[in-house]
Amino acid sequence: MAKPSRREAQRAAHLIIQASSTPMAWCTCDRHGDIEAVGHCAVDELASLPPADSVRVLVDAGQVTPMRLDLPVMSKHRLAQALVWAAEEHVAGPVEDEHVVAAGRTAAGELMAVAVARARMDAWQSLFQVLNVDALIPDALCLPWQPGTVSLARSGETILMRWDEWAFASFSAEVASLMVDQWPSSSLVWWGGDEPPDEWRDRVDRQAPQAPNAGMLAELKDRALNPPINLLTGPWRPHRVRGGQRQWHRVARWAAAVGALALVSLAVEQQVLSHQAATARDDVKAQFAALFPDQPAIGRERELLERELAQLRFGQAAGLLTLMVRVQPIIQANQPLVVDALNYSEGQLELSLTADDVASLDRVVQQLNDLSLQASVSSATLSSAGAQGRVRVAMGES
Repeated sequence: MAKPSRREAQRAAHLIIQASSTPMAWCTCDRHGDIEAVGHCAVDELASLPPADSVRVLVDAGQVTPMRLDLPVMSKHRLAQALVWAAEEHVAGPVEDEHVVAAGRTAAGELMAVAVARARMDAWQSLFQVLNVDALIPDALCLPWQPGTVSLARSGETILMRWDEWAFASFSAEVASLMVDQWPSSSLVWWGGDEPPDEWRDRVDRQAPQAPNAGMLAELKDRALNPPINLLTGPWRPHRVRGGQRQWHRVARWAAAVGALALVSLAVEQQVLSHQAATARDDVKAQFAALFPDQPAIGRERELLERELAQLRFGQAAGLLTLMVRVQPIIQANQPLVVDALNYSEGQLELSLTADDVASLDRVVQQLNDLSLQASVSSATLSSAGAQGRVRVAMGES
């Protein structure tokens, strides 16, 4: 087996890129989320980034519109249809031009979602297609946040801001200053190693950077690894997911083929069993007809047999079944012998038989006597239909 290349051997678990910074900042993390390597790259250098099992890109939060929608819980298909309608009042342009993605729900039950222009999604997909990206996440949404605070950080020429569970954006420094004035009683928390604007120096609570050499990515990586939303849905679904779905589609096709074979096998087996059941029913009808020639069975042989036995006077049925078990093989072995009727009384079975000739009746009696039964012909007549006689059978002397 070929040895993996050095590049493959050094494959990282995660690659995180902050696309809103210039140049783009990136870091790799191990499976525990610890930063292993950091760096910067230009757009034309994306293909040279370290390989990783998963790739997450933090995009400009100023390009998305966070929303809280009052929608009930519904199926995924119905929700996809309702999202566009519900987002219409939150976007400025035609809602048909927007890509709407749902996240979780707030404690109050509101559905959290974002809208982003479809043209912007196409541009991002084209820009990062060499990376096989698994998730696109608004960068400001990844800022750490606590109730009663406004989280702030610098990303290039813009200020990332998050002031609620589902309220975030990126602004120029001037607009950001106007925004923070809306929360005079909230604590301003500054993240990252960059300096805050001069007018905020005395107002912000500066947090020591977790990893100074990693810049803002050190503060954003935790939520990037566990994103609250992924913009790559619908036509922008990640290629790896699509590939996985193709694998599942292939499995589904194999399962369907196996299922079809199983159904064919089941149908064949059912046909065989039906044939066997029909043969058994024919045997039962034949035996029943031999015992009760004047009684149509109509598929109710057991019921009719029980009814015939029940018609016997109490005590007369004793020993009947035992005697019939002994007699039946002889009757069947002497075809075309026909049982026209039978009567059982006081331990003696009388059979009304039709045979080809009297000798056939005598042969049956002899065979029954050979089984240690007491058999005899009580009467016999000849007609155009053959010999008709009555044969009496009883258990032999013990």
